[in-house]
Formats: sequence, C-alpha cells, structure tokens
Amino acid sequence: MADNTVKFGDTFYLKHSTDQYIVPVGRGTYNWPQLGDKTQKVTLQLVGNEGEVVTSQSRIKIKTREPLKDNNDILGAFADSHDCYYSQDGWDENKQSWLIAKVSGEAGSIRYGDRVYLTNCSYTNQNLCADTNYAGYITTAENIKDWWILESDAPVITQVGPIGSSISATDFSILPENTTATKIKSINVSASWAVDKIQVQYENPATNPPEVYTSEAFGGAGDLSTFALATGDYLTSVSGTWGAQSSGYAKEDIISIQFHTHQGNQSQVFGGENSQKQVEPFTLGAPEGSEIIGFFGAYGSARNVLARLGIYTRPI
Repeated sequence: MADNTVKFGDTFYLKHSTDQYIVPVGRGTYNWPQLGDKTQKVTLQLVGNEGEVVTSQSRIKIKTREPLKDNNDILGAFADSHDCYYSQDGWDENKQSWLIAKVSGEAGSIRYGDRVYLTNCSYTNQNLCADTNYAGYITTAENIKDWWILESDAPVITQVGPIGSSISATDFSILPENTTATKIKSINVSASWAVDKIQVQYENPATNPPEVYTSEAFGGAGDLSTFALATGDYLTSVSGTWGAQSSGYAKEDIISIQFHTHQGNQSQVFGGENSQKQVEPFTLGAPEGSEIIGFFGAYGSARNVLARLGIYTRPI
C-alpha cells in the first residue's frame, strides 16, 4: 500500500492540536494564514530535497499552494509582526525555516499522523502555536507545547478482494507512482485457458507533456493483449471466473477476466478458452464515487498463472 512516510516535496494539510487546520490567508497588510474548520483547509507543501525522507530534527520550509501575489508563499516568523505570515522564498532563511520534531522525542522518520513540534530556526525554543491574543491566527512562543499533525492530501487507497484460491503463490502489487493524479491508460493481459499475466500502463496528465509509464508484468509467459481506455474514462469493475481449467485439474486459478468502465465500455473476455472448465463467477467493483487504480494478488500454481486477484480503488 501507499507509503506513510513524509517526504520533501509532499503536499499535505496541517492540523493544530485544537483540531483546527491552516486555512486561507486573511485580509490585511501581509499574507497571514489562519486557523479554521477542516472544510476550509488549504494544501501546503514541504520545501527541500524532493523525495528525501523527513526525519525528526529535519529543517523544513512550509509553502502554501494558495495563489498569492508575488510568490509570497513561504511561512515565516518575523520581527515586524506578532503573527506568522507568508513571504518570498529566501527573504530570511532562518526565519522561514523550521525544525520538525516528534512530540514523543523519538528519532527517525516523520509519518503522517505523528504529533510534531515546529520550532522556528531564528528564535530559541520558539514553537509554532495558536495566537491567544488574536484568535484564529498563528504565532510562535517560547517553550509552548502546541503540537501539529501533518495529514496527507493524497486520496485514501482501499482494497477490494482478493478473489481466488488460497494456494501458496508469489504476491504482486500494481499501483501508480503518484496515487493522486495518475490514471490507468491501458491494461495488458496474457491469457488462453487461464489468465497468465497482467500489466498496467499509467498516464499522469498533470505533467507537461503527460508522463506515461508501464508497471512490471506479473505472472507467467505469453504474449500480451491490450485494452485501452478512452480519454476521460476510468475502470469501475472487473468480472471473471476462477476455478479449474477442466475436471482433471485443481481449482486454483483465475480462469478469465473482463474489464468494465464508467462510460459503459468493456474489454474482451481474457482467458477461459477451455470448454471443459469448471469455474465460479466473480465481480470486483469499486465503491460508488471511486475508480480502480491498480491490482494486487498472487501468481503461481503448477501452471504459473494468476491464483488470486484484487483491486485498489480511490475516490474520483
């Protein structure tokens, strides 16, 4: 499943110990972020060496993704204002930098959901906190124990299934590198009397030009056939059968699969070519308002075909 470790470059929401969140800036001389209800929370980003894991005592910068004038978007604590505000990156490196540390005092990686202190790098023991003088704003105070939680803004990935046999087999998992923006572009399947192999091609339309890449192929041998999705369409369910290719074989294989989309399109039926097969039907569907974004399961058995199949889903 998706990694829960916080990394530089990640986008997230920042939750205060009072269950309030950082919300859009208020009107005034400066871009002062405010605390408010979760329905107003704004997306923030960790500035640093992108992809590097954030650990306790890492030095970080916090950037708002709000479209603010003149790129005044880096959170800092400054001597000319009681409250923290956003300014251009590099205006004052220490005042715009924070040490992040676990409230527990433990070392190691910061994970989403950890309680953390944010200590400004320019002032001794000054932690980010709610302003008790000006309600709804944030400031710093010496030795204050206000803590914060970083919440990922990535959609929640859920599993449905798997369906199939419980034999000992090699597990596999297919998920996009970016679970927020990436879409399934096509699915490649090798199948004859059973489903031998599965592979997914992804596209990230948020990049320019759109990044396209293909997952590893999991399963045995065989040539791949492709089911391509129309632009704007997405997978909603997978149907198929599992069991035995004929009465003389063990009931342990995914025999056939077919893919179904939101726009009502469907793939060919992959597999199931033996007329003597003995199978049970199945359907793996995404919950309402969600799409299929990947697959998991296992492959093996004496014939090295898919033995189990499940789906990963995310909200649309």
